[in-house]
Amino acid sequence: MGAFMSASKYSWLRENLSEMLHEQFVFRELLMQLTYRDLILRYKQSVMGFGWAICAPLLNMLIFSVIFMRVAPLHTSVPYPIYAYAGLLPWTMFANSIRFSAISLTLNVDLVSKVYFPREILPFSAILVSLVDFAVASSILVALMFYYGIRVTPAIVFLR
Repeated sequence: MGAFMSASKYSWLRENLSEMLHEQFVFRELLMQLTYRDLILRYKQSVMGFGWAICAPLLNMLIFSVIFMRVAPLHTSVPYPIYAYAGLLPWTMFANSIRFSAISLTLNVDLVSKVYFPREILPFSAILVSLVDFAVASSILVALMFYYGIRVTPAIVFLR
């Protein structure tokens, strides 16, 4: 009896998941428009624009580099600025994704209450904006790798 119940539970989950993914596909244009709107709104009133995506992990990397290279030396197999920046990039993306996803529904309460669309689109849009920030900030990692003479290997490409 337990195997039958778990099989029916998984079929229910599979049906709901496929329905949710189908709705996301149907409303993909809305997802792209909301992502574009969030990108424009986030950077429209700032002087630096996309520089904020680069500035936060870069400043953290500089602070960590001063602390862990001068005050409390930490030895790594790669230069410490690359080590710190490579760790700060995904962390910054994750933290921003969680932060903006959590408040996306409350910031768009008028839209949510007046028009039907899958509500998951708003957090997905926030995650896509964070991915754009991640891609922009990754250019600094590439520049740091070029500066320190670190080659791109398959292990780096596949994040091994």
